[in-house]
Amino acid sequence: MKPHENSRDADTELELFRQHAEQLGFGRDNSLPGSVQLESSEEFIARMTRTDQDDRSPEIRNNRVVPMRWTRRRRLLAATLGLAATAALVFGVTKPGGSPAAADAPAVLDFEFASAVRIAYAPGEDARQSLDLLAAAAMASADMPPGDGQIQYKRFDNWNAELDDNGSSKVVPRLSETWLRPDGSLTTHEAVGQPLDPDGRVASGAAGKQIIDETLKPGTLDADFAQSLPTDPPRLVTALLDHSGCESRSIGDARSMCLYREIVSLTQNYVFGRDLTAAIWKMLENEAGFRSLGSVSDRAGRDAIGLSIIDASEPHVRHLLFGNPGDGQIVGYEEILIKRDPNLDTKPPSVLSFSTVLDSRLTSTGPR
Repeated sequence: MKPHENSRDADTELELFRQHAEQLGFGRDNSLPGSVQLESSEEFIARMTRTDQDDRSPEIRNNRVVPMRWTRRRRLLAATLGLAATAALVFGVTKPGGSPAAADAPAVLDFEFASAVRIAYAPGEDARQSLDLLAAAAMASADMPPGDGQIQYKRFDNWNAELDDNGSSKVVPRLSETWLRPDGSLTTHEAVGQPLDPDGRVASGAAGKQIIDETLKPGTLDADFAQSLPTDPPRLVTALLDHSGCESRSIGDARSMCLYREIVSLTQNYVFGRDLTAAIWKMLENEAGFRSLGSVSDRAGRDAIGLSIIDASEPHVRHLLFGNPGDGQIVGYEEILIKRDPNLDTKPPSVLSFSTVLDSRLTSTGPR
């Protein structure tokens, strides 16, 4: 059954979906896991502030320092995927003077070639046309990167599955801002994020109480790293594989995942121009495993194109990369649980994490 096929009546579609779900190990039980009691908002903020203050030392990797803020999230998410932990598909939010209220994890988005209910098994389509479209859009963009100045400013809305010290997993919304200066110093502001709209999209981009305000010293990052990368696609592949220390150099899933993670890292830390953006999309045309899920309204409500890859060593997770068809910019990435994992008390399909780029530009203005 093709993902975009819609000629059957609703009853037949539903039964076919259930059959596919059973084949993938989802079962026919539609019940959701029970709510999990969370600490109060004051306790949560205090604990997360303590955790971040105790874990500020940056990690040095390939002569480039990566803030532990990102590394810790990767480690926590890996632990969520690999250890016997309870992931919060539905978690309790404590209200002062009241009982916990159920709150859904981020909704799975509907793509052109993969609706939310079919995201687990939709094959998508050949990605080359979508990648070529995004590369052309980037090259046609006159204002990229936007803004003036030498400070690289990034703003994200993030939802992450995080594992606390007690082994409990929570889906944590955060709004983050970073300022990377030419001397390699990095300032990070992070605040508790706001709930999403029912359809899984960012309501306003507003933030709650700030929980991180830190500045890493000059030389922490190589501010010119993205600018120094070659824009010839074959040479870019080599540069990114060398930078990541990827052991696999032959075309295949392992190499593709190395490139995917490097693209995510670049998007997290840097503002880069149209030539590099176009080269990234063109580079992926010749790599294995990337599939187009087609058009989608992204977490910020913008038109986007979704690209998908599934790691052969982690087949229960679908990794997504979002590109803006208007200017080619990378506007987000996320991870979706698509197959039951015996180590997780979460039913697929379920969003494990997402990061949406709300702003990415050059500026002469530092943090407030």
